[in-house]
Amino acid sequence: MKNLYSLLIGIGILLVISLVAYLTGEVKIIVNYAGILGLLSIGISAVLTGGFADSGTLRTGYRDEQGREDRENRMKWATYFLLIGLPNLAVAVVLYFQH
Repeated sequence: MKNLYSLLIGIGILLVISLVAYLTGEVKIIVNYAGILGLLSIGISAVLTGGFADSGTLRTGYRDEQGREDRENRMKWATYFLLIGLPNLAVAVVLYFQH
């Protein structure tokens, strides 16, 4: 259920950015701000999951963690950030290639 809330937060942020772009008449605002937000959110998600670490660092990190709860908590937050960023990045990419 919280995953749905994260997705709705991402869509809500996208709607606010779209409203500002509509009021100013600049589509580039959506591409810039939604794209940046999408990339940042997905980047945070990748950092939380260890997407930029090599295998040795990941093994050491798993061994040194407090336990399964810590890993599950990081994965939960990584999923939240991913779901917030995906709609923003998807719309930014579509609008970038459309115009």
